[in-house]
Amino acid sequence: EMSASLVGSEMCIRDRSWCMLYQGIICSKMIAIWSIKVYQRYASAQTRLMCCYIPSCSEYAILAIEKYGAFYGGYKAVCRIIKCGSYGGVDYP
Repeated sequence: EMSASLVGSEMCIRDRSWCMLYQGIICSKMIAIWSIKVYQRYASAQTRLMCCYIPSCSEYAILAIEKYGAFYGGYKAVCRIIKCGSYGGVDYP
């Protein structure tokens, strides 16, 4: 039986399936954030600078993914992008 006090790499030594899940979660966050950073770097200025919120939608997406993970943070980012273009304002995840 596994001890509940083990975390991270200690847990990976005891339970390989948990380790693969943990690595998959970290990897999906990194891929999502990397793709947003590629968008920020290579999208045209006309597209990127249209956001009327603070932080911008792409910055919000990175913050949400870092805070909530790739799936729920991605969902929050999509909801933010859908309402973008309205009156704007300050909105943090």
